[in-house]
Amino acid sequence: MLMEMYRLIRRIHSNHPTLQRIADFLGQIADDYDAHNDVRKLLADFDAMWQEMKETPLPVTREEFEDRALLFALMQDIEEFLQIKAEFFQKTMDRKAL
Repeated sequence: MLMEMYRLIRRIHSNHPTLQRIADFLGQIADDYDAHNDVRKLLADFDAMWQEMKETPLPVTREEFEDRALLFALMQDIEEFLQIKAEFFQKTMDRKAL
């Protein structure tokens, strides 16, 4: 999954402001990601970033459209990555409760 995210990022050519926001968020994930993190805050921050992205103006040029499509795919991968971590954390906590 991480390799797929990397491949998507490498294909983006423009410097759309959302790209910097996603880069900052990936840094936040790297800083906060550990075995004891339930990723609730990361998921809440992701939802806020997703809402911001939805409110940006539609692309004008073909290049911008293609890059925004890649950003959209990247956002879906990030969400799936965080959901997997949240599920793993919950299963770990359920096992400890037994």
